[in-house]
Amino acid sequence: EKQVHLEALSQEDHSDFLEKVLRSCALKKTPPKDYTSKGEPNIFKYMSINDSKANYGYVYYQNKSTSFTLVETCTFTKLEGCKLLPPYSGHQYTVEVEPEKDQIIVLKKLKPVASYQSSYTCGLKTP
Repeated sequence: EKQVHLEALSQEDHSDFLEKVLRSCALKKTPPKDYTSKGEPNIFKYMSINDSKANYGYVYYQNKSTSFTLVETCTFTKLEGCKLLPPYSGHQYTVEVEPEKDQIIVLKKLKPVASYQSSYTCGLKTP
């Protein structure tokens, strides 16, 4: 008979675990939207409240551009059954995603059915 020894890990060692799991989910399950209309086809946004099949949603930005930083402000005109997780809060966030970087915003579902509506202002800037 084999024995298994489990050891609790400190949260500091894996503080970004949820973000890593949701990034993977975004890339595998959520169709991306690009910023071709803004002049940069190599920046992508993956947004879903349901694709993770868990109690979390996300807005994942992936900047594969080598020359532009994406600056985007999202305002949730409707945010029902979910909330932004720290470091974000309320109904609005702003991100700056530098070239060849990514960023994820995590939403926590508070109810089995959650929904949102959002509006965006975005721009591209050179580093």
